[in-house]
Amino acid sequence: MTKLNNELNPFKIKNITKAGLYRDGENLFLKVTKSLSKSWIFKFTFENKLFKMGLGSYPAMTLANARLEAARLRTLLAQGINPIEDRERIKNEKLAANKKLITFKECAEEVLLKKTPEYRNLKHINQWHNTLRDYVYPTIGHTPIREVNTDMVMLCLNPIWLTKNETASRVRGRIENIWAWAKVSGHCTGDNPAQWRNHLDTLLPKPSKVKKVNSHAALHYDLLPDFMVKLAKEEGNPARCIELLILTIARTENAISMQWEEISITDKVWVIQGENMKKNITHIVPLSDITLKLLEKRKLEQLNGYVIPGNTPAGHISTASMSKVLDRMGYNTKSHNHITVHGFRSTFS
Repeated sequence: MTKLNNELNPFKIKNITKAGLYRDGENLFLKVTKSLSKSWIFKFTFENKLFKMGLGSYPAMTLANARLEAARLRTLLAQGINPIEDRERIKNEKLAANKKLITFKECAEEVLLKKTPEYRNLKHINQWHNTLRDYVYPTIGHTPIREVNTDMVMLCLNPIWLTKNETASRVRGRIENIWAWAKVSGHCTGDNPAQWRNHLDTLLPKPSKVKKVNSHAALHYDLLPDFMVKLAKEEGNPARCIELLILTIARTENAISMQWEEISITDKVWVIQGENMKKNITHIVPLSDITLKLLEKRKLEQLNGYVIPGNTPAGHISTASMSKVLDRMGYNTKSHNHITVHGFRSTFS
């Protein structure tokens, strides 16, 4: 083994006042710039080509450590390995390892960022966020995506598959989409643990076979006129949203997320795009004269794009605030005439 010269020492390095390349021994050099900043360079020849490889700045990389690193790199050269290619390999392996350890929640957040432009409003993104937060993240949110398996997916779905089947079916589809994105992105491999056909369909009853839960408590249709008179006396946006929901016989989620761009006062219609409907079919709701009067009054008070603005992160009214209106009116769970916001469609049925 060739003996190193070790031409540099801390005193010499400290007193260097000119820019240049100062040799320590064999392949190790100290590079000094015009501003007198210093860094280590490892020069070597590989396959008849000259290479220069940075080892770090001085004094962060000490003289002793620079010599040790240079000795290690010379060993690689003796083994026929290009030190620069070896460093790149190690870097890529670390990146790959970190990439594989990405959690389910981190993957979900990436998917949600990419899905946001697909929707005209934030309702669907909020639904994704809320269902994942409530039914998925507590179980597998912090689990590396590559470790998510069928048993874990079942832990998410089992508690709600029979009691909230529609929600559970959507949750399953969202887990499947997130895992599929992760696989394409190189974070995991193998079969999708949330796949339905020929997989979860063998473990769970079909949604169409699941016993439907009881309908939401609803007001009898004979009592609706008196109810509307009482409701008109209630102040605030939640009460107006209930009025709008009843006058249009709309689903709660459509009523709270109604936007002005969906309304045509001239044509007297409310156009709900298919992406906001259960069956993904555009729905046109005729607007009565009394509904139009309510909308025209709301138009004068609009604060954002929603017909009935609220304090939720999305900017619209919350169902909880609407339920509080019914509580104030005496239609709460403690009364004999308990009803729910979601039950008004049953009133008309």
